[in-house]
Amino acid sequence: MATPAVAPLDFGKALRFFFEDPKWVAKIILGGLFAMLSIFVVGSFFVTGYVVGVTRRAARGEKQPLPEWDDLGGIFVDGARALAVYLSHVFPLVVLLTLLGLAVGGAASSSQDAPPAFRMMAILTLIGGYMFFSLMGLALLVYLPAAFTRFVIQDRVAAAFEIRENLLFIRRNLANYGLALLSFWAAALLSQLGILLFCVGIFPASFWSSTVLGYVLGEVARQDPGSAPPTPQREGPGAASYTDFLP
Repeated sequence: MATPAVAPLDFGKALRFFFEDPKWVAKIILGGLFAMLSIFVVGSFFVTGYVVGVTRRAARGEKQPLPEWDDLGGIFVDGARALAVYLSHVFPLVVLLTLLGLAVGGAASSSQDAPPAFRMMAILTLIGGYMFFSLMGLALLVYLPAAFTRFVIQDRVAAAFEIRENLLFIRRNLANYGLALLSFWAAALLSQLGILLFCVGIFPASFWSSTVLGYVLGEVARQDPGSAPPTPQREGPGAASYTDFLP
């Protein structure tokens, strides 16, 4: 059976879809407010949860991918689950990097009377370690969106940790996945330029660029020849419960 043709991701649509929503002004004002509250952590749950909603709706091919801000409880839970996925991937790398710095720094400080060759070895080890972790960080930056997408589409936290399946998702959609990441990075750059050139608030601009990531990942999932249809969105304030945090 022939594999269905996959249309290239529409780069222009990714940058303008937000402003095609009739209620985009109200949605970006609330999103900017929650982005501002991210300074106090709590807003991060709502912004991330909203991005989950955008991804889910885009994957279903809905004409208006932006959710309403009418289910704050469900948005919060979605955000908490997504942030748990993110931190679970990033935290081990941060810990290892910190331990490396402490170990090499301690060795260097205790070797004042050591031969120059030993001190040079400590410096080279530190540089090599940081280069290694920089490459790991870059790989994680490319890998994490796939883990996030499969978590959203399947509505399972465990899906984010299925490394083989996540890598296969990237491989099946390599061109569109690359375009999706480029679209997000372009949106992030444009949001910074908008702040500098047009005096657009930093928080609404940051929120907009986050929704671009959700949209493009949803579009990649929608065209993925190997994915099942996305799990239907839970409706109503009472739809979320503590069991949603479980794999």
